[in-house]
Amino acid sequence: MKFKSKIYPNIVENNRQIRLYLLDFVTVTQLQRNDVPNFVEKIEPLIPEIIEYYGKELYSIQIILEHSFESIPLIIDGKHFFELIHLICEKYSISPKLFNYHTGNWRIHELYSSWKADVFPNAEPMQMTCAMSLQRLYAPNIEQIPNAQGQQPNIAHCDSYSTESKPYVYNCLNRAPHVHRLHVFDRLHKRNLLDQGMVSMNEIKEQSSNYWGRISSDTVALLPMTLDVPKGSSAIDHIYRDAMPQAFQEIESKTYDTIPNAFAHIFDNTMVSLVTETNLGIPVHPELCCDCGGTMLPTHHNNCAECVSCDAVKPLPEWMQWHQHGFITEKTWRCMLNRHPVLWISAPNTAKTMQHLGFRTFDSVWSEHYDSIQNPIERIDAVLDIIKSLCEQSESQRSHTQSLLKPIVEHNHRMIMTLKYPQLLT
Repeated sequence: MKFKSKIYPNIVENNRQIRLYLLDFVTVTQLQRNDVPNFVEKIEPLIPEIIEYYGKELYSIQIILEHSFESIPLIIDGKHFFELIHLICEKYSISPKLFNYHTGNWRIHELYSSWKADVFPNAEPMQMTCAMSLQRLYAPNIEQIPNAQGQQPNIAHCDSYSTESKPYVYNCLNRAPHVHRLHVFDRLHKRNLLDQGMVSMNEIKEQSSNYWGRISSDTVALLPMTLDVPKGSSAIDHIYRDAMPQAFQEIESKTYDTIPNAFAHIFDNTMVSLVTETNLGIPVHPELCCDCGGTMLPTHHNNCAECVSCDAVKPLPEWMQWHQHGFITEKTWRCMLNRHPVLWISAPNTAKTMQHLGFRTFDSVWSEHYDSIQNPIERIDAVLDIIKSLCEQSESQRSHTQSLLKPIVEHNHRMIMTLKYPQLLT
């Protein structure tokens, strides 16, 4: 007979795993910020129940802590949540190896190792697993959801990467106006590069005004820019229900046998994708908010953060010394499926992580030194320097560059087509 919790009847053992979804204990909004309520105190009552049930067979199972969405490192009362798990283990005299933390944060091993070495150096380690969960959106053989007729639809994608002249050098598609995306948009405008790209900034939220102190009024006047969203549609409805129906199982209500490619015209008309991932590896936390209402941006050159809206500087909180975060979204996997080159506005070492997973990046065509730059503003400027150099190429030079890019994107397309499960980093 398998374990079934008396406290939480929906929590049962399956294949020697007891899986705890953090979304059962906190909200989506709370998980998308670093400061979360103490969900561990809700988990703790399960531990003696599990210990009593399994007895000497306790370590034949695993307790999986499943963290969905952007997998932002979890800070509870100014401490990494690992500390609360380790304290529970000490309290009940069990090994932390019983716990396996599942996350999309590909820097989790780096974060946890450095944190543990300082805080719990003599304890056994928890287990860490990073899953590239959003590969399922654009790897056709991972997600198997039937349409309204009960048939498994194909996913349309670009069938080649042309070396012929393209109307635009790059695309840069943005829905949510995160600070780093606003910064990129502003820098593209100030460098006179907007006209050479297919660029969108689909939403402008009230809190975006916190950043207006660093954006010129003529840039603000351009927003929103809804290149990839039809008139009359909201960005979130179009992108998540029409452009990516397989992401939220909307496909079950569709009758087509091939999911349309809403981005084909953008890929076909641009040379490279400037992918602004959801975050730069920088935390969102009340301790990093300025008195003026702006966002404090950690420089990583020292122990301070600088405000994006004024000249304020303040010390970083203690938990920041171990903070490491990287998350690869559907923006990247969409390019892999559609045979399109990528420049990343993302966390440091994103390109190296892609290489580790078996994908090829573009360091044989342009320098990817930007990938190792820790300061986020400097990293963005280094990427935009590459965009500028591509814009300055002659038509024949671009054709040659595209011929160098072609075998790389073909390899990446083949790679994502063969995936049957999201890739794991353990």
